[in-house]
Amino acid sequence: MLIPIILFSGISRVVAQSPQKIEQELLSSFRQLQYWASYNDAHAKDRIDSIKQTNTFFRTKLLAFTAAERSTFTYDFKELEKEGLIIRTSEDGLFRIYSWDTGLGGPEHYFDAVFQYKANNEVFSRLAHQEIDETGKWYSRIYDLKTDTKTYYIGLYHEMHSTKDMVQGVKLFCIEDKEVNESVRLFKTTKGLANELGFAYNFLTVARRPERPAKLIYYDTEDDQLHLTVVKEDGTVTKQIITYQFTGKYFERIKGR
Repeated sequence: MLIPIILFSGISRVVAQSPQKIEQELLSSFRQLQYWASYNDAHAKDRIDSIKQTNTFFRTKLLAFTAAERSTFTYDFKELEKEGLIIRTSEDGLFRIYSWDTGLGGPEHYFDAVFQYKANNEVFSRLAHQEIDETGKWYSRIYDLKTDTKTYYIGLYHEMHSTKDMVQGVKLFCIEDKEVNESVRLFKTTKGLANELGFAYNFLTVARRPERPAKLIYYDTEDDQLHLTVVKEDGTVTKQIITYQFTGKYFERIKGR
């Protein structure tokens, strides 16, 4: 193995530290992950093992610190963000997502995500659920949806399956009984209620757009309307839009343009 397993010792117990010191410790682990992700030595047969180990090491430390130190919940990890860790926080400040590229997969990128949230004045942290055959998601924004009884969070996510084959979508969350519910279903579709809405698209058809990532989904917080760009079967992005309106209970498709 290129990364000695001894690196994992001592993570189970987190000693109280300032958020600045925590960032420096996480930064060291994250840079080590990036080093092995960009390592191009063809003779390094254990490179993948090294990436997996350093990613697990970083993920474990991130989970431990964000669960044990409530100061991390409001801290701006500016240095980590400069290095590529993506951090997004809900408008009400009660839900945060950390997501990053694990360095695995080559042209098809694999992502991890950690949820940090506040419930009953306590701060919690846990790993995002991911099936074995999934490549994971990274999140570029969190929208808040407040109802009379609950606050829902709409996470705008992205997947990268090759240099041109991308996925963009939205996923719903809510905090219940000190847990993050990743399965809440509010999107009313022809196939029933869904937790996610999204589509695959060919990045080359939007490569000339100036914004990154391409803005293909937008949630209007003023009128609770979710707008999604229509994509053809071959992945071509069109100028057409379909809209889902939140009716107080569900998001229902109302029009297209």
